[in-house]
Amino acid sequence: MTTEERLEKLERELARANRLNRRLLAGAALALGIVLVVWALVPGNVLAQAAGAAMKEVHANRFVLDGENGKSRAVLSMVKDGPRLSLLDEKGKARAELGLLSTGPCLALSDEKGQLRAAMNVDKVGSRLNLSDENDRIRTMLSVGTDGPGLSLSDENGRTRAGLDVTRDVPRLRLSDKNGKIRAGLGVATDGPRLGLSDDNGKVRVGLSADKEAAGLIVSDESGKIRANLCLYKDVPTLGLLDANGMTRAGLIADKDGAGLSLLDEKGKRRADLNILKGGPVLDMSGDIGKTRVRLGVDKEGPRLDLVDEHGNIGAGLGVFKDVTGLSLRDEYNITRAGLIWDKSGSTLSLFDEVGKPRTALGVFKDRPGLIMLDDKGKTRAELSVFKSGPGLGLLDENGTTRAELGVAKDGPVLNMRDENGKVIQPAP
Repeated sequence: MTTEERLEKLERELARANRLNRRLLAGAALALGIVLVVWALVPGNVLAQAAGAAMKEVHANRFVLDGENGKSRAVLSMVKDGPRLSLLDEKGKARAELGLLSTGPCLALSDEKGQLRAAMNVDKVGSRLNLSDENDRIRTMLSVGTDGPGLSLSDENGRTRAGLDVTRDVPRLRLSDKNGKIRAGLGVATDGPRLGLSDDNGKVRVGLSADKEAAGLIVSDESGKIRANLCLYKDVPTLGLLDANGMTRAGLIADKDGAGLSLLDEKGKRRADLNILKGGPVLDMSGDIGKTRVRLGVDKEGPRLDLVDEHGNIGAGLGVFKDVTGLSLRDEYNITRAGLIWDKSGSTLSLFDEVGKPRTALGVFKDRPGLIMLDDKGKTRAELSVFKSGPGLGLLDENGTTRAELGVAKDGPVLNMRDENGKVIQPAP
């Protein structure tokens, strides 16, 4: 019996069974559909073992199953690309199709309008599932390839807006704008997670990362150059601000010892440092060679300002302490040469020699101004004061004894000459 004769016989038997009992036909159609699906999916040797020698073989190029109204509802056929199973709705439109192509198996699901809405296939590259909208645009794609699994979501224009994949054991999430440009990317590498945010030109403008030692945030300009860097390394936060040339111009740090702010010039040299230490705040200002030239600080004793020369020596110092305000001037050898202080008793200006010994002191006190001059041994040798009664000048010897006195009182000038014991030896009215 030929294949055509087998098909004619099968059709006659189906028609006769349909006239006798349509319900029985529906059950037989369902059973046959299940058998055909199983036949299409299960290896032949398994079916042969299950059916045994009693199953008869039927050879054909096309099988059609009709519903109760006589309309075709299932078609198993051999097409040019391979075998295909089609399931049709009551209007005759194919809603589900299972095929085996030369590249691999595929499954297609369509809506009532015949639009393909879901498709799944397997080939040598991998497997994928596509979900489409009513306009036949793929909106969701799930795939597993040689590099790993991937998921992409598209908008109504067919542009990919979100993508999730695992490539070489690295999971990544990418979000794109309406033009298809990636604007946000999140990944987890072997050393930690990474997040990147891009502008409409595709330049990464914000980057966030974390690993076992540090966490960092970078902000870039429109040319892709890093302009700000925030980092937390071993529990120490730092912030760096950079110019258009990539040079750090400002830095901020905080650690267990305190907090610090640094300002740098266009060559990357530190020109100003503000630190908050345990003792108090300190501000350092440096010259173009990077050495501190000005220092301003506040500690428990009070505020202080130091001016430093190019050799690192303090040339001038101004301090305000508990009960005293003082100004000191030093030479290039860091020796104090002049000092000005003020306290409750008055103000005093002192001048020092090249070895730092005081030689002259000018003071203004509550009752009088005064000037003293000292020798190289630090002993007072001359005193000039203005009392209520008038001015007076005293000259002293190396033992500190006044040997001459010149004054102007109400009654007129007075001059006294004294011996080494301080006794007047020649008064002059």
